[in-house]
Amino acid sequence: MEDIFLARQPIYNRQLNVVGYELLYRDNEQDSANFSDGSRASSQLIINTFIGLGLENIVGSSPAYINLSEDFFLQQQPIPMTSEQIVLELLGNHLPTPQVMRNLADLVARGYRIALDDFVYTPELEPLIRLAHVIKLDLGKLGPEQFTTQVEICRRFPLKLLAKKVESAADMDFCSALGMDYFQGYFFCKPQLMRGRSDPANRSVILQLLNELQKPDIEIRELENTIVQDVALTYKLLRYLNCATYALRREIDSVYDALMLIGTHAVKKWATLLLLNSQREDKPRELITVAMIRARMCELLAERHQLGKPEMAFTVGLFSTLDALMDTPIEELLDTISLNSEIKFAILAQEGRLGGILKQVLSYECGDWSKLDTQHAGNNDLTSAYLNAVSWAAENSRAMSAT
Repeated sequence: MEDIFLARQPIYNRQLNVVGYELLYRDNEQDSANFSDGSRASSQLIINTFIGLGLENIVGSSPAYINLSEDFFLQQQPIPMTSEQIVLELLGNHLPTPQVMRNLADLVARGYRIALDDFVYTPELEPLIRLAHVIKLDLGKLGPEQFTTQVEICRRFPLKLLAKKVESAADMDFCSALGMDYFQGYFFCKPQLMRGRSDPANRSVILQLLNELQKPDIEIRELENTIVQDVALTYKLLRYLNCATYALRREIDSVYDALMLIGTHAVKKWATLLLLNSQREDKPRELITVAMIRARMCELLAERHQLGKPEMAFTVGLFSTLDALMDTPIEELLDTISLNSEIKFAILAQEGRLGGILKQVLSYECGDWSKLDTQHAGNNDLTSAYLNAVSWAAENSRAMSAT
């Protein structure tokens, strides 16, 4: 694999369903996630993504938003993917030169969608706006007042408005009230603290089960009894294990059978994952997907570089979104669960070997490439682990859906 970093960031509609992913990219000669090297970076991204790695391995069936330079549109380079697969992003501060406008008009005529990224309205940009399908407004850069003004101006045109840098529930509420169509950011990974709401009826039961499952020295029979006391969990676990890709010679027909065949670590992993998945309620599905990607990536990095026990690293990644799933401060949640102190410190403060792994995974996830420690985990290892985790999460999400 070429020496690159490649990650994705989800884009949501108002129902919190994923409607696309922006691809974040950097090769080993670049220091930022945008395409400062003009057409060279644009071409490399397309080649690496669609020929080298395969689009479906990164974004599944969702469209990919790809940030391209003005030079790319100026030269009208060939695009080796269909118009349904992608949305082409152009930085919204480029003046609409005749050549760019001709090439953009040709792309639109062929069915490609255009997004104007980091957009700030000026009258000179109106020809671009009339060809665009999506305008992306950066809440972090504009601030609430200027963001509101830009929304009011852009509403004059028949296109979709996307809010970038939506990083909290308050940001999401603000952008929703303005009528934004799409949202991009990690607001869904932050807890919405209870605000006087009653505790969900099954929350204490789930926390109790999580506590039992995470006991480091739990015996097989005790683990079996913990799981079978929850009929729904037992049913889902057996269905999941039988439809997952374990290549077993026979069907698993009991929790004890599962413990004997695939081991306590695997059973605890999947039971925990199914419990967390049952807590989604009004949460976007992407939240549990992010938890799975983090868990698998942490596990793989721990395996490859002997940075800690892989099963502990998996738990660190999985529980890194526990506060968002439960809408409760993470400190309060971890006090109720029997976790190894190394796992707790890793989640709370990103300390120790496991904390270092989580810090790497979180930096990679959001495209903060400058914080990656490539001495201990090379570019290729990080990218390979991330892509493996994305594929693994997609496969296991399908298996969980079958339960």
